Amino acid sequence: MLWVFLSALGAAQFAAVHGGLWGIVILRRRPRAARVSALLLVAASFVWFFASGDRNQPDIGEGLNGVEQARWFAVSAAASVVFQLAVSSVVNHRWGAAHGWDPAVDRWPPSGLAWMERATFARALAALALAAARRAR
Repeated sequence: MLWVFLSALGAAQFAAVHGGLWGIVILRRRPRAARVSALLLVAASFVWFFASGDRNQPDIGEGLNGVEQARWFAVSAAASVVFQLAVSSVVNHRWGAAHGWDPAVDRWPPSGLAWMERATFARALAALALAAARRAR
């Protein structure tokens, strides 16, 4: 489960840096270091998983059957996404306040993942909740 968590975290960070989604990049100030550390995280987790011991366990013995493996894979990958969004929202909080979307200047709100180019996930979620509350009144 830790292998999937770390691999998914590294892959998501690499994709965020490559796509310019700075609001969810944990090492936003150092894009090159973020790319390298993301690749190293994926590589290290693979090496650790496959080099640390025998991984061929039959599901009738101590191993997991396919359904359980799929369930834990999904749980672990989702946990890495939640972790990434939470940590990046805390780390990039001030940056998001200074560089966020301004309705007076920009077309607001943006659609899809464009929020993450200039805002953190927490700020984007709060802005969407505020807009929904205004529409409900």
